[in-house]
Amino acid sequence: ALVANPYGRKPLRLIVILDASGSMAEASGAAGRVKFEQAVEAVGSLRQHLTAADSLSVITFSDDANCVYDSGSGPPDFGALGEALSKVRPGGSTDVSKALNLAVSQVVPAGRDGLVLVVSDLRTKPFDPQAMAEAFRRRGLSLAVVAIASAGETAPAEAPPLEALARLLKGPLVAGQENLAGLAKVFAGLLRRTRGDALRRGQFPAAVVRPLLGLAVGPLPEVQAYLLAAPQGGAEVVAQVAGEHDPLLAVRQVGLGRSVTLVMPAGAGQNPAWVQSGELARVIGRAVRWSLRPALDGRFD
Repeated sequence: ALVANPYGRKPLRLIVILDASGSMAEASGAAGRVKFEQAVEAVGSLRQHLTAADSLSVITFSDDANCVYDSGSGPPDFGALGEALSKVRPGGSTDVSKALNLAVSQVVPAGRDGLVLVVSDLRTKPFDPQAMAEAFRRRGLSLAVVAIASAGETAPAEAPPLEALARLLKGPLVAGQENLAGLAKVFAGLLRRTRGDALRRGQFPAAVVRPLLGLAVGPLPEVQAYLLAAPQGGAEVVAQVAGEHDPLLAVRQVGLGRSVTLVMPAGAGQNPAWVQSGELARVIGRAVRWSLRPALDGRFD
């Protein structure tokens, strides 16, 4: 009746800013592959982590910034994205501020989280991190930075502006990426961090919202952990986490088949109020009773 659905709960508007300056034409790693080619492959790997509810745009920059791909409010077309990136030839200086300004100017549809993912070295042209951070906050955008390193590079005396911006926005900064072969895994980790865990923990009131399974509408014991989920087609939500409006208990009937889903862990001392009050046993008992085949019903064997 319910399926684990942390992604669909709040879709993502992902804006990738990709360094296409001259340094990205250098080779990296034992295989000596061009850095920009490896970065493009990592962008393509995002296919595994984005859903049809998400949208994607990609901005490349060197002396100037260009939005080479934008799915708008629809899902990404990775074939069109690959074709667009294949036409980019890295070269020129590293002026990330133009790309950041272009990202801030993009529309983030209502109900979506906006993440700007920057892939660049930290030796960018100067800009005002404080002013840029304010622009990000006004647009409701978060930031993640993957800092590319070059062999033999020494750390600067003071924080570069891109690093300072990440600190102001409390965004993750993954430093020292000299070999970009592992960039796809870095992207996956940053997206997981942005989405948040599928299991929510805290102190949440809960309530029966529909009188099914013999349960009366009204409050339930406090929930301390539950799995983010979404109803299947035709499912009816029986109970939810109050305030969050997240489904907690649901039923679904397809033909003669019946299922009940409770997205609340109950082992290892989790959700003790449900166990100690006997509410967990009561709900499971009613769920089993509802799911059992009717006695002496010739349609079942």
